[in-house]
Amino acid sequence: MIDISDQKLYQFENGARTGELPVSTDSGRAYRSGGRTYSAQTPRGNFRVGRKITGWRTSSLGRLYFPSYFVGGYAIHGGQLPGYPASHGCVRIPMSAAQGFYHWAVPGTGVTVQD
Repeated sequence: MIDISDQKLYQFENGARTGELPVSTDSGRAYRSGGRTYSAQTPRGNFRVGRKITGWRTSSLGRLYFPSYFVGGYAIHGGQLPGYPASHGCVRIPMSAAQGFYHWAVPGTGVTVQD
């Protein structure tokens, strides 16, 4: 579960909380990509981990470390955590935790994003 207001990711197994990570989510700022302007927003709702990429992936918005995609192009991935919401919409977790989270969050793992 990702809590936007707390900027935390909480891991659960069998209904019990088993882990917690700091995150950096949507900045809410406007950004341009492919000639269009977008608002940096992390989607809220209930999703599932789908596609995963081992190691680094370079996208038009930057580099993602061990991304686990949960809806469209939005992923939980290792990245820089400045201590405040700063992403284009992805959920950044500490680089040191990225590989462990990647292996823990198998495809189909539930992802809830809430304010």
